[in-house]
Formats: sequence, structure tokens, C-alpha cells
Amino acid sequence: MADPASPAPICPGDLAGSHLGLARERCLAGPTVLDSSLKVAQLGARNWGCRPHEVFIALHLDDHNRLLSAHEMGRGMLDQVVVDPRVLFAGLLIAGGSGLIISHNHPSGDPGPSQDDAMLTRTIEDGAEVLGIAFIDHLIVTGRPGPGGYYSFADNGRLARGGGYRRGQRGPRWR
Repeated sequence: MADPASPAPICPGDLAGSHLGLARERCLAGPTVLDSSLKVAQLGARNWGCRPHEVFIALHLDDHNRLLSAHEMGRGMLDQVVVDPRVLFAGLLIAGGSGLIISHNHPSGDPGPSQDDAMLTRTIEDGAEVLGIAFIDHLIVTGRPGPGGYYSFADNGRLARGGGYRRGQRGPRWR
């Protein structure tokens, strides 16, 4: 029996279940490199953007922004989802990841961030700093891929430590 506290892996195209299948997609198409917010938004629009309730996803990356694993960390109501940062970081560390992108959908179709979204982003950013993890971005997606269908905290300069899609620059940032 699966541990209820451990994150569920994602499998592509299964919009009704808890899995979104990105690991299988990666095996079929080669490594998925997430080096721009647009690529993440397109992935999100296809896999979790159209859900009728909020879904929170963690994307674990290596030093070159290749997708190692992706997990649904929480499923909520129409306008909120609860995420435990301890479980989120545990999954990343177990996957051997050095980079993190988080994403969730807004079923309303409005990708604009709420105050709760901004507070969660700051909490995750602070935890990543302590652990020496590159927090790359927090994307809010809708079912519409492309401009206007998503919001990127990194692209909008809303990450206190910069974030962004630089490759090969991982590890602790303190001196």
C-alpha cells in the first residue's frame, strides 16, 4: 500500500486521476528540458491546467533543467489547495533533484496570483535557499497554452532570489 504522505508521481494525459504520466512521456520522447516558462506552461496546460479544481504540481529537475520527476503534491477545491513544504522538498531530495519548479492551475481561467500564492512562493523559496536547491519558478496555469494563459513569478520578477531558467548553476548560494 502506498504511503499517503508521499507524493503521487504524475502521468501524462490522465486528467481525471492523480497521475499525469510525465515519466512515461520522457521515456518515449527523450529527456524533457524545461528551460523556459512557456515550456512549463505548455506542459501544464496539457496535463493539469483544465482540471475543475486546483492541483499543485512539483517538477524536479537536474543541473541542466532536465525533468527527473513530477508529482502532484495536492488537490484542492475550486480556489485553493494546501501544500506541505516538507513533503514537497522530501520528494525533490529523494529524486536527486537540484532544481524545483512548482505549478498549479486556476480553474477560473484567470492566471493572476493571489496573496496566498505569493505567500506560498516565498515559503518555498526560503526552504529552497536553506537546502541549497535552485528554486526556478512558480507558474500558475490555465487550460490555454501560451501568452495570457499562464503567470510566471520568475518572468514577472517576483522571486526574491531571482529564480529563472539558467542551466548548470546549481548548489548552495551562501558563502
